[in-house]
Amino acid sequence: QEKNIHAETIMPSLKTLAVDLMHTPDGHINEHYINWFMQLIKVFPCLETIYIKSDSWSEARDSSPGSWDVLASVPCMDNHLEKVVFEVYRGQEWQRDMAKFLHGRSRFLKTMEFHCMDDTSREDYGRAPTEEWVRKQQELLCLDSRASRDARFLFFKSQLVVNHHEFSHNESYQRGYYRDMYNL
Repeated sequence: QEKNIHAETIMPSLKTLAVDLMHTPDGHINEHYINWFMQLIKVFPCLETIYIKSDSWSEARDSSPGSWDVLASVPCMDNHLEKVVFEVYRGQEWQRDMAKFLHGRSRFLKTMEFHCMDDTSREDYGRAPTEEWVRKQQELLCLDSRASRDARFLFFKSQLVVNHHEFSHNESYQRGYYRDMYNL
């Protein structure tokens, strides 16, 4: 059973939004995250950048098959969304589905960033995923089928730093930002 969510804002012109998908006590992301996320998108029709964060060890329950596919096109995604950042990308199915939906519906998307963490074992926790893992993620995402033909898909060797938003305007931070990127 779906929960009805009603959201409003007095800031419809917001251009950057950071979303934290928290896990439930049993370790899953709330099964209604798709509806909740779509309400946020509708409330902020001028979004240009979305930062998506999830707990490092959370997993999402599978939502109903095709749940992203049945959603109607959202105007802000067609007209404004330029950048999507997955702050902790572990290659989980829900992350891939969300990424496919966003880049498939965002005509003006310029960049999608995946700040990666290996999801293979706790022994590798905190280490950069292998290039082979990143190539597999690229295949699973089917990055060639998107609405925006000029979008760049960037994979990074670690999760986005916790204080990124605090330092993102610092010149030396900006110069080193892309140093941690995979060159595949």
